[in-house]
This record gives sequence, C-alpha cells and structure tokens, in this order.
Amino acid sequence: MKYYRNFYQIKSNQEIFDRLVAEKDEIGYYNLPYQDISHIKTYTKNIKQKYIVVLGIGGSSLGARAIYEFLLPSRNFEKELIFLETIDPLKVNFCISKINLDNAHFVAVSNLVIPSRRLVL
Repeated sequence: MKYYRNFYQIKSNQEIFDRLVAEKDEIGYYNLPYQDISHIKTYTKNIKQKYIVVLGIGGSSLGARAIYEFLLPSRNFEKELIFLETIDPLKVNFCISKINLDNAHFVAVSNLVIPSRRLVL
C-alpha cells in the first residue's frame, strides 16, 4: 500500500511499513487467525450445560456478544448464552435467578494484558 499523505510525521512509506511489521511482535491480535485453538474446541465439546454464562465487561465480552446476537435470528442454538456485563450484585442476582445454576457453565473473560517485560513476580 502506498501512502500519499504523511499523517504521523514519519519520513517515509518504508518507515511506516517497518513500524507496522514491528508492531506485530508486540500486539497479539495480529496473530489471532493463525492460533491453534484445537484444545478450545475439544473443551467446548464436553460442555453439557444448557446455559453458558459469560462474565466480562466491555471489550472482554463485546465481540462474542456481537457475533452471538448477529447469528441468533438465523440459528437455533442448543445452548443459550447469557452475558453478565456488570459488577452490580442486584443485576447479577436478577440475571442468574432466571436460570438453573446446576445447568449453567460459567466463562470469565478478561482483556487484562500484562506485557512480559513489565511482569514482576
């Protein structure tokens, strides 16, 4: 791709390209389509519960919720996803009171990223 305008005060198109290539090493989402998720598929096949309760706020669950709600009108899913996107105990209690907790599988999602160079144990 050829840039005709320099928005970022970078001297050349090659420098822009080099910075994007370098960014791929630091930011994980570039490699998401190439990740091996066979272990996740194996795990999900063993989930027998009817309700999948997704615990996550904002970006943590937004993508999954958008895809689920997009597909919902055209599909008949065996399982029902319930998104708990709040820390309000009254709202949480209200939502889970509608389901049989013995027939629910909980998934906690977080976008917490700790860069390895800053991780101190």
